[in-house]
Amino acid sequence: TKGTVEKLFSDSRDTRGEFPSPEIEPTEDQLSAVSQLSKTRVAPYVDFAIFGPYGRRLLRKLTLISYQYNAPEGSWKRLELPGPPDFDSWWKSWLVLKCNLLLLEAVRPERLDHYGEHIRSFLNTYGAECWFIIYQADVRMRSEQFERIRRRLQIDLDANRPVHGFAPGKPWDGVFAAAVLDISCWDTEVRERALLYLTKAVSYREASHDGTTQFSRGQPQSGKGAHNQGKKRAHSQSTYQEPSSKGGKPSDPSR
Repeated sequence: TKGTVEKLFSDSRDTRGEFPSPEIEPTEDQLSAVSQLSKTRVAPYVDFAIFGPYGRRLLRKLTLISYQYNAPEGSWKRLELPGPPDFDSWWKSWLVLKCNLLLLEAVRPERLDHYGEHIRSFLNTYGAECWFIIYQADVRMRSEQFERIRRRLQIDLDANRPVHGFAPGKPWDGVFAAAVLDISCWDTEVRERALLYLTKAVSYREASHDGTTQFSRGQPQSGKGAHNQGKKRAHSQSTYQEPSSKGGKPSDPSR
């Protein structure tokens, strides 16, 4: 209700000394959605393709743009996936979610800061060309791994082994803290994939696969078809150029 929202903003000003700035202020719909998730103990995952600053303006989807090198044809293919196209766009949406969780007093600010900077650290380490891997890892952490972490923290608490200050009434505070330290998950979702992709050991498609049985690396070819593909591949390997490290559009190989 209007009264509930006004109380949240009033309490926020009393605690932090000022209202949130318009750039990070969540809409009533955004507050209501995250509040409902929190009340039902569902992970507060929101899709940054449709959740961000000035929520009512963000009715169109953001698009994550990447380029995949097609070795047999010696060309680059533009790929578009739902989501923030770069870290700066992600950060703007993240600040809205952060403000949302602070208004609801669901997570302490330091733990949200640590998570946001953790994502930034991957960008600084692996570069903009691996943004699609980093964002995919963030999505999988918030939408899938969070609930696993919450369950483990609850089991530890029930066994009188509380960690990360986990409290059933505000579970996501402890979950955010534990998520940053979930080395195994980040190694699998970011570090290993990024290194393989940067060293060209795997293709874009292999680096971004969802792990389901629907993923296929393709069937081996035989006979004349395989011979022709091999010739195309040999020719293309001597002519193509990688995308720039800043994530821009690949150079034209013909130039």
